[in-house]
Amino acid sequence: MSRSTNSKYLQTHHPLKRLWQHATSAYDRLTPTEQWQLHDYFRPSKDLTDAELLAHRAAISKERPTLPQQAGKALVKLQGAAAHVALRGVRMRKQPKAAKYARGKRGQIQVYGVVKPELDLKALARALLGIAQDMEKHKQPESRYVEDQSTGQRLILDDDSRVIRVDEEPGSEPTAPAA
Repeated sequence: MSRSTNSKYLQTHHPLKRLWQHATSAYDRLTPTEQWQLHDYFRPSKDLTDAELLAHRAAISKERPTLPQQAGKALVKLQGAAAHVALRGVRMRKQPKAAKYARGKRGQIQVYGVVKPELDLKALARALLGIAQDMEKHKQPESRYVEDQSTGQRLILDDDSRVIRVDEEPGSEPTAPAA
């Protein structure tokens, strides 16, 4: 992509913003890194004025000098994907039949992702809490009793798995282990 001027930057931002708002599926053809590069440079998910966008462009270009070129490469790839999405939309309108479920080559299902440009900390916290609660719910109680297979004695272990008592026979009083 040739060196961009402020007017070209703004002319690129506005269609990217519309694409982000109305056809995010075009972004799924980009890798997550390419999607973040576009979001970091062009800010299509943000409601910014032209002046704010130009100030952002100047700051990010100074902070990350290679980002404009990386975003430009991702932009070219996105434009090809957007054209494909538009063509697919036209074809679907011309074909009134319901779309059938189709698999990729060799029966594989293909899944693409669209990144969120900013981390949702509340959703992440809820997910981590849910995982922790699920782990706690399914946690097996640790047995502190182990049977010695050679002697048949029942050993009682401490938290560091050291023997603290020995039961000679079930129902008898435990004794301290020999040191």
